[in-house]
Amino acid sequence: MKPKRALISVWDKTGIVEFAQALQEYGVEIIATGKTAQTLKDAKIKVIEVSEWTGSPEILGGRVKTLHPKIAAGILSYRKEDNIEPIDIVVCNLYPFEDYLKALPEAERRLLEAIELIDIGGVTLLRSAAKNYHYVAPVPKPEFYSMVLKDLTTSGEILPQTRELLALKTFEIVAHYDSVISEYFYRHWEDEGKTRSVSAKGGLPLISPGFKKKSFRGFKGALPLCEIDFPEFLNKTYCKTLPLRYGENPHQRAFFYTDPFPDIKINKLWGKELSYNNLLDIDSVIGMVTEFENPTCAIIKHNTPCGVAEADSPLDAFQLAFRSDSKSAFGGIVGFNREIDASIAKAIVEIFFEVIVAPKVKEEAMAVFKTKKNLRIIEFSGELPKMSIRTCLGGVLIQERDLLLEDSAKWRVVSETKPTTEQLKDLEFAWKVCKFVRSNGIVLAKGKKTIGIGAGQMSRVDAVELAIKKGEEKVKGSVMASDGFFPFRDSIDIAHNAGITAIVEPGGSVRDEEVIKAANEHNLVLLFTNTRHFRH
Repeated sequence: MKPKRALISVWDKTGIVEFAQALQEYGVEIIATGKTAQTLKDAKIKVIEVSEWTGSPEILGGRVKTLHPKIAAGILSYRKEDNIEPIDIVVCNLYPFEDYLKALPEAERRLLEAIELIDIGGVTLLRSAAKNYHYVAPVPKPEFYSMVLKDLTTSGEILPQTRELLALKTFEIVAHYDSVISEYFYRHWEDEGKTRSVSAKGGLPLISPGFKKKSFRGFKGALPLCEIDFPEFLNKTYCKTLPLRYGENPHQRAFFYTDPFPDIKINKLWGKELSYNNLLDIDSVIGMVTEFENPTCAIIKHNTPCGVAEADSPLDAFQLAFRSDSKSAFGGIVGFNREIDASIAKAIVEIFFEVIVAPKVKEEAMAVFKTKKNLRIIEFSGELPKMSIRTCLGGVLIQERDLLLEDSAKWRVVSETKPTTEQLKDLEFAWKVCKFVRSNGIVLAKGKKTIGIGAGQMSRVDAVELAIKKGEEKVKGSVMASDGFFPFRDSIDIAHNAGITAIVEPGGSVRDEEVIKAANEHNLVLLFTNTRHFRH
């Protein structure tokens, strides 16, 4: 069916003059709104203004232009049944709500200004055209102009499969547009510190306003359900951001999508493109190093730490973390919670690593890093999201990230032997690291550095033995953290035989008394946290 009439109303006028000229050459009558009409008239294109075609002027200062029965009927009509002047092509792109917000620092965004960039008429036009794609071609972006013209050139009409594809893309764009608006309203609500006065069924926030990381400090046990909302409908939008060479393996295709308003931002300063596995490791290492207040370095391989250290300087932390397991660190991801200078960069480039991550990298350090063309250098700012989302069985699993900041003063010493001040500091360090180790996870530490890590074992006693094997002669005098309770005393016996002096674990096993008895027999320190830190 040859198109007879097009309605054009665009914010982004890229290519619109050329497109309208081409449509006119194919005999398509053009109707346009205000500024769009003026742009086309200036290019000597014959245009009928919407107000002239409907017989109704724009009202409310231009807020209402196309919300008119004649336009709606022209788009939505059944061509063979209704005696209505049809609109066969709807060319419309929306007010740049998202671009406006991205262009401003968060502190400068104003809700009332943003509201004026929420498109009403444009969304209505596009949805109507997409709904009636059997007769109408919605054209929601300039990138689709060539698709329409190709059909008109080759067949004199816009083909059914093209109209259906345009409808699909239109609904995708409109859904994203609405989701961004919803996300912004939620963030504004949260930033204003408003208290929740609606039920979760209202589908408002994913997490309740006022929910902050600091609210976890000293909290014992699971977070009360009243602290968090899980809405009836989960509306999240992500933008196609970064092409990846492949997924976890070369035969898997992959792409990186990001939140339009991310809590955390990364910036690649140097090096080749990031991979799927790199991104997972970057996420993990940022989560780990930001857990610590003092200068800390963590080295990650396959989303699991192989060396972590807290020290007086980032350079010392790096050297200690690397020596924790220098064999496994080869080809790893190195993360810092402090700025990197040239001294750190010189130490790093002596070893093969994939990615270096830090909140800031000095120019002097960059000069050193640029001698290694394959090394990626990443700066990060902000915080990781408070919620974790994973696909599962055709749906998604949503949970709070493990942000619990525990007070070791509330841990329970269940052994007869009490911890020394130094042991307690090392136990606190090992317990923090343990949160980032794949379960079953065991961490051995001494002097606020890891000595050996046993990760991802199906048996807890195997994880203990692996950590001890990794630590070798350094194990003697170290402390041990376990992400879950010990179901039997065997791990305690093995720890004692290796020279471990203190242990921290959640407790809660039916055989806790047996485990405590073993600790007392060996004069070991044993503390229960009453908190588990599984990681899958």
